[in-house]
Amino acid sequence: VFELALTDYNIYHARDDKRFQFYVKPFYQISTNGKKLGQFFSPSNKASLAVREDGTGDIDPIWFNVISASGTSYSSTLCLRPQRQVTGGVLTFYASLDCMWDRLAHFWLLANTAVMGSFNKIQVRETKSAAAGTMAGFANMSQGLNNPAFCAGRISCKNVNKGGLDDIQVKLGYNAYLCENNTGHVAPYFVFTIPTGTKPKSKYLFEPLVGTNHASVGVGLNTDYVFNVCGDHNVSLLGDLKYRYVFAGTERRSFDLVNGGDWSRYLDVVTQAEPLNTLSGINYFTKYAKVTPQSTIDLWLAAHYTVCDWDVEFGYSLWWRQREKLALKCCNTTSLGLGVFDMGAVCSQIITSANGATIADSIANGSVLSNGLFQTLTTADLNLCSAIQPSALSNKIYLAGAWHHDSFCNNHPLLVGLGTSYEFGSKCNALSQFAV
Repeated sequence: VFELALTDYNIYHARDDKRFQFYVKPFYQISTNGKKLGQFFSPSNKASLAVREDGTGDIDPIWFNVISASGTSYSSTLCLRPQRQVTGGVLTFYASLDCMWDRLAHFWLLANTAVMGSFNKIQVRETKSAAAGTMAGFANMSQGLNNPAFCAGRISCKNVNKGGLDDIQVKLGYNAYLCENNTGHVAPYFVFTIPTGTKPKSKYLFEPLVGTNHASVGVGLNTDYVFNVCGDHNVSLLGDLKYRYVFAGTERRSFDLVNGGDWSRYLDVVTQAEPLNTLSGINYFTKYAKVTPQSTIDLWLAAHYTVCDWDVEFGYSLWWRQREKLALKCCNTTSLGLGVFDMGAVCSQIITSANGATIADSIANGSVLSNGLFQTLTTADLNLCSAIQPSALSNKIYLAGAWHHDSFCNNHPLLVGLGTSYEFGSKCNALSQFAV
């Protein structure tokens, strides 16, 4: 929508057949429905999480070094409310190539990108606990989730920002059919993107990204048809269908354990030589992986009404992304040299490992079960599916209006518009967003 709204019509219906056109679209976009989005990041996709030191909740805070004083038990309710804000400007350049060479008649080139900044925050909301963490650790879960010792997966209450240039999209098209009097067209095109981003670091959960490190190629079809209503009153129906295949790139991803369930990436781990010296598991369960996003489909439909120097456009778009493919960069099954901390055996001093533990298991109710003998985790114990982006679908509607002047500043046309849109994420793995 940011690329095509208002401008797609004017590219094909520019006054005096302008062969070169340039558009700038400043925009502001903010995600909504943080409750639904927070479920995507939460264990078992829960809207709220019970934090219980006695082992009866979804999370045992001891794994996050939140430990209450003897005789008390930490208890709270935790909610994640992620929000993403993006500001920037979409830059679009169009050129009719017949001005360069007669044999390129009906060919055109369109390139677009965006200069933008992304401002993400996870918004941790925790109720007051029944007891505060006091034993040489963190006072509450909000602090424990943002542990400075975490090299990845930190959940920060503050904004995490990133700015830069978005991926550059280039389309090379051919006007295969043009109606008389410029009342419609059919134009197939090739499309490819040039990646401008860096490898995701995964230092923070809900990491802000601008651009990717994935190139893509694809094909598309752009079309419109104009109905003359009366005099200067025209109604046009426009459409664009685009398919892209996105190639593999290296990214840093955090993994849960096969037997540990959701958020087992945050379990404490130890070496066999020092079974009481706990280490943050997230630092060892975060690996570089070959990620292939695969296919995406974009469908755009719009109705454009023109009267004299005014334009009004109402449209709809659909976006679909295929489930990713992922493989660790290390090909063989290799030992991590670590086991999950055998928390339940601390008092007995017969400490091995507890590789079947979950983030909810607690020493208080004896749910952390020892392996008997120390068992070393390997890369085969990492659940690759826990770091894969699933398929996603969203629908967007928008309304935009514009005023144009055909002879502004040395006979150059000027178009000034304003629009608003809302995107409906079909599940918690796609953003719902409002934009102007």
